[in-house]
Amino acid sequence: MRTLAVAERKLTQDEFQAFSRQIKHARRKLKNREERMREIYASMERNLTVLGATGVEDQLQEGVPETLQALQAAGIRVWMITGDKVETAVNVGISCGLVTPGTTQLFATGNTTAEGVIANLQDLSEKMQPGDNTTLIIDGYTLNIGFKHCPELVRSVAIGAYRVVACRMSPKLKGQVRELPKQMQS
Repeated sequence: MRTLAVAERKLTQDEFQAFSRQIKHARRKLKNREERMREIYASMERNLTVLGATGVEDQLQEGVPETLQALQAAGIRVWMITGDKVETAVNVGISCGLVTPGTTQLFATGNTTAEGVIANLQDLSEKMQPGDNTTLIIDGYTLNIGFKHCPELVRSVAIGAYRVVACRMSPKLKGQVRELPKQMQS
């Protein structure tokens, strides 16, 4: 089930205008834009009155596992890009047949420093062998740091994996990941 909590908070006109100004300013930032916007939204999402909750059954569309299986049988590498958290993304990968029982799962997640990202990716690079049945699970934090500090290493590890599950992705990072295979072809 996908759950959604519904809550409200009454704002004065001044509070709303201050919030609106802060968001407009944050959207114009070139550095740390998404982080700043999360902080602003988090500051507003306090002292809420819960109104209720909803639940929607979250299911794959019909034929997804069969389609992915056919693509992989044809030698086409499949990448899944999602905003879901790591555990949810892996579970979706399993239920759609992207992550199979014989798959070696390689995690590049939870990194918060450039040194940590580089060490993690180098370790994974050493573990990967051409033709291995591997799935790289990589989160947005690791990718964001990796794209800034070691973009070639990110590309090498991602392209070296048989499949990729990229999770906790912002829209900007989704676009960057989508470009990785194209960059490797040119």
